[in-house]
Amino acid sequence: MSILAVVTEEADIGPLLTWGGRLSLAHKLPFHIVRFKVDPKESEIESISLDVAFEKDEITEKIRVDARAREPQPVVFRLKHPRPYDAITDLIKKEKHKLLILGLHSKEKSFNTEWKINIREKAPCDIMTLRAQADSGSKCDRILIPVAGGPHCRVALRWADPLTESDDATISALHVARDFGEESLVVGLRQISKAVKAAGVTPEEAIHPKVVLANSVKEGIAKAAKDNYDLLLVGASNRGFLRRTLMGTLPEALLEGPEGISIAVIRGARPFTARLIDAFSLWMEQRVPQMTRDDRIDLFERMTESSVANFDFLALTGLATFIAAIGLIQNSAAVVIGAMLVAPLMMPMIAAGLGLVQGNAVLVKDCARSIALGFSLAFAIGLFCGLLFAQGLIYEGDPAEVIKSGQLLARTKPGILDLIVALASGVAAAYVNARPNLSSALAGVAIAAALVPPIATGGISLALGYPAHSVAAVTLFGTNLVAIILGASFALWIQGIRGNRDYSKSKVWAQRGFVALVIFVLFLAFFLGSHILASFTNPAKAPPAKQSEQNPGEKPDLVTEPK
Repeated sequence: MSILAVVTEEADIGPLLTWGGRLSLAHKLPFHIVRFKVDPKESEIESISLDVAFEKDEITEKIRVDARAREPQPVVFRLKHPRPYDAITDLIKKEKHKLLILGLHSKEKSFNTEWKINIREKAPCDIMTLRAQADSGSKCDRILIPVAGGPHCRVALRWADPLTESDDATISALHVARDFGEESLVVGLRQISKAVKAAGVTPEEAIHPKVVLANSVKEGIAKAAKDNYDLLLVGASNRGFLRRTLMGTLPEALLEGPEGISIAVIRGARPFTARLIDAFSLWMEQRVPQMTRDDRIDLFERMTESSVANFDFLALTGLATFIAAIGLIQNSAAVVIGAMLVAPLMMPMIAAGLGLVQGNAVLVKDCARSIALGFSLAFAIGLFCGLLFAQGLIYEGDPAEVIKSGQLLARTKPGILDLIVALASGVAAAYVNARPNLSSALAGVAIAAALVPPIATGGISLALGYPAHSVAAVTLFGTNLVAIILGASFALWIQGIRGNRDYSKSKVWAQRGFVALVIFVLFLAFFLGSHILASFTNPAKAPPAKQSEQNPGEKPDLVTEPK
């Protein structure tokens, strides 16, 4: 375990060496420094001395003396590589670095360098982005850390805590609260106490609570930072918040102050599951054709239009349900298949999958409204047709016999195979819609994913007095609905559809929604497949073999020969 500082610009040398050195001494970890240069033609890494790595005019003699005096002394590398992200990531994994420190200038271009964006978001260790003046870090007496209960503020507290012993620094844990009365301060203090306990900082007395009343976090930090702090350490992962913290008007005012406060944003290492998903995503990108920008725009436009429950959508849904109801009552597979081809319910489900991948709450709400209206209309028409049939107005037949017919009965027995077919149909439907040249396959997908027939079966069964059959048919539709949305999300994701990079509320909502769908599908799979599992684990419950043409359990008739 060690701390790594990557130096790419001359202005970053002093702050990185000073603050990196302080943290390495406080945590008793080796300190590695990399002088990095992007070289499109050459790839090499070599260990060099501090004097060779940095010229005398790049860092002050004091910083050089301090670095030499450390035990152990910093290990310095010179690294050239055409792909900075790959080179630094490989170095972190090889040397098992615990913290990566990057410098940042006031230039927006430096912040938005592609490899720096990737390394900040995907580094396999904790990462700190530091913006400071060249002579910063000469003293470390007071540190300000905003806490809001998130995981990254706890990381900031854990990295800063040892500085209270090595540098005699004092840490102020800041909570920004709105002024809603006398209780504001008490609530703020409790929030700070919870954050400190969650970080595992001991003793807690080393952390001084500080509550500031303000209308926004930015305003609260600006108020608190005026008290001559040496370091403002913010725990955050949101790319937009990170930019505002390091590049906005607030840091400019703080950096230009008389004391020259240093500002750092720290993010905890990405969890193993997130890194596993990234690796899988990269593997899929190399093997699945990715959608171009124009393809993604066209798909989004088509899905947005398909998610609206307009007159065409409702008319086709109603007609498809009526056709399906007639086919179910007549036990005609051909008519039921025709209804599947007419029904438009599949499109808002695919659009919901797109909205889930993008974190587009508006699109998902529109799709949910369309699906709810389509289901209500289809169920009402199925119920109406069932009532007409019960009165003998559209078809003459015994309802008890019709309800046992193949087409109706097949929609009242949802099973694990129906779930698997719906998942595959969702994947196929989304993939076909993303590839206009494959539109000829849409008819087959519509037939495979039967949506209107189960709804019509639910309405007919309820009208004929079979509520259990109605519930089973609606359950089949719900199974198809969830599985299709999940399958569509997966198909669009592997083709390159992604949401906003920023860790916003919409992204959190989308992730939680996707996880909820996965859990629900797993529950359905367990529920629908439980009877199959039971037949394997308890063969005694399997249906007995027929002993004769008579009913099971009856003794066979004795056959006597004629005298």
